[in-house]
Amino acid sequence: MKNNFLKVKLSEKEIKDYLLNILKEFDNFCKKHKLSYFLGGGTLLGAIRHEGFIPWDDDIDVMMNRTDYEKLLKLYPIKESKNSPYEIQDHHIKEGYFIPFARLVDTRVIVDYPDQSIYLKGKYQHLYNLYIDIFPIDGVPLSPLKQRVLFKKVKILKLGRLLAARRFFYIYPGKNSFSKTLKSIFHLPYKLITKIVGYKFFLNKIESLSKKYPYEFSQFVAPITGIYGMKEIVPKEVFSEKIMVKFVDSLFPAPIGYDLYLRKHYGNYMQLPPPEKQVNHFGGGIYKIKEQMIEEEIYEN
Repeated sequence: MKNNFLKVKLSEKEIKDYLLNILKEFDNFCKKHKLSYFLGGGTLLGAIRHEGFIPWDDDIDVMMNRTDYEKLLKLYPIKESKNSPYEIQDHHIKEGYFIPFARLVDTRVIVDYPDQSIYLKGKYQHLYNLYIDIFPIDGVPLSPLKQRVLFKKVKILKLGRLLAARRFFYIYPGKNSFSKTLKSIFHLPYKLITKIVGYKFFLNKIESLSKKYPYEFSQFVAPITGIYGMKEIVPKEVFSEKIMVKFVDSLFPAPIGYDLYLRKHYGNYMQLPPPEKQVNHFGGGIYKIKEQMIEEEIYEN
């Protein structure tokens, strides 16, 4: 007998069911260990506007202050048990992990990203499980100029860790073959430097910068490693308390200042975006891995 792994494509509803279960696992763990967190990004928007997922969206974001975030990484084992499908991923505990924030993943489900071939073949395949993103919230300086400098540095370092993780001769997208080739050649020196120092160098620098202004002593805070840049910056009072909001069939914590947080991110967040901006997050097929035992054929000579 031998193992045979099959990929079974999941429906949109099944994907969201798996994501919700990851969130519930995360919520239960945080309650058990008295860790504070909040729904964030599109997940918080979905909870407020739709009482669940944004209809066309398929990801979940949560945020934690830096202290509880680091406690989570220490307390949550890579796997809770041999029978648990859930696994925490972070660059300190998972080799090949080049994301500047942590994820809780379901190892039973894999994602086929359209662009996954741009990364080193085989080295980062374990990163393609279905996940929820976990962003640390850190302090930021009072000065708007220092805030811009901080986020600009983090943006450059984020690009560096991507170049370090990509295949060296990756061809960049462009309008035509000439522009793609020219862009790819232009980036070769940068890619060479990033390959030499490695993606962990950039992740450690991002972490060091993010922790420069302690959350406890800052008036303004932000999930610095997020994707919204300076839109992430809000007064710390936004996260001073939590309120429980409905998300699908359960209640989860939202920051007391969710209105300010969402207005900074989305403007009039109760208004739906135009159809062309109603796109999902993952963009590829999502599959459950099923294991089957099959008999090996034995041939006699």
